[in-house]
Amino acid sequence: MMAFKFEPIQNTPWYSTDEIEYREKATNMINRHRWYDGHTNIQREKKSFSEVMKDATNPNNIDDFEYGKHIEDANRMGTILKRYFVNYKDNKIFVQESLHIRRLIDQLILLSYKEPQIFGKGTDIILQTLFEHNRDWFKRSYQDFKGLLYNQFFLIIYEEKYLFLQLFRNEIEEAFKKEKIKGFQGGILHVLQHFKQYNKTPMSAISKEGFIFNYDYFFELIINGFLFEMKDNNKFKIDFGESKELHYEFYQNPNSKAHFLTHLSLRTKKKSL
Repeated sequence: MMAFKFEPIQNTPWYSTDEIEYREKATNMINRHRWYDGHTNIQREKKSFSEVMKDATNPNNIDDFEYGKHIEDANRMGTILKRYFVNYKDNKIFVQESLHIRRLIDQLILLSYKEPQIFGKGTDIILQTLFEHNRDWFKRSYQDFKGLLYNQFFLIIYEEKYLFLQLFRNEIEEAFKKEKIKGFQGGILHVLQHFKQYNKTPMSAISKEGFIFNYDYFFELIINGFLFEMKDNNKFKIDFGESKELHYEFYQNPNSKAHFLTHLSLRTKKKSL
C-alpha cells in the first residue's frame, strides 16, 4: 500500500473551479454536521435554523440557548486552518482540517512514547495531561479544553463521500478486564486502542490486541477502507495478508449523511470448518 499523507498537491490555486466547488461542499457539510450534532432535546424538524438561533439569545429558552452556545463554540473552536487537495491512488481528494488537529495528534503520539504510564488507564488522565501540556496558550477551563478537542477534525471529501475524522466522539464507561474503565467512543483515539507503540506500550484509554503504530499507514488504512473498500455496508472486513483481516465500522449520520470512524482493528482470520 502507498502511504496516505495530508500533503497538498502543489500549484492548485484557491480560485480553481474544483477548489471552489469543494470548499462549498465542505462548508455545507460542516454546517449540517453542527446543526444535527447539537446535543439538545429541541425538535428541530419544527424549527428552522434561523428560528433556533434567534431563540438562542434568550437564556429562558434553555434548549435553544444551549444549542446556540454549542454552535457558537463549535464554530470558534473548530476554526478551519487549511483546505487543500491530496493525491491518493491517482484520485484527487479534498481535505479540510481544523486549527489544532495535527498538533494535538502529534502531542498524543509523543505522549504515548514519553509518558506511557498515562495510557491504558481511562480517558481522564490522558485528557488532563494533554490539557496541562497546552496551558501556555489555552487559558480556559479543562471542560472547555475537552470541547476544543471534540471540535477538531479532518474532513475528507471524495465525490459524494464525506468522512469526519475526529479525535473522539464521546467518553463511555465499559467493562474491561473485569473492571469498569472510561474509554473513548469513536474517532482516532478510540481506534488507537487497537494499536501500540513499537515498544508495545498502549496508545489510548484502553489497550487491546492490535499492531504496531505507523503514522503514515494509520491514515492509509482509514482512508483506503472508507473510500475504496466500503460498499453498501458500513461494517465490513478486508483481507490483510494470508492470516489476518482488517475490521472496519463507520457510522453515518442519517440527517447530515456524513460518516464517522467508529472502529478499526486487525484480527486473525477464523479458521473455516
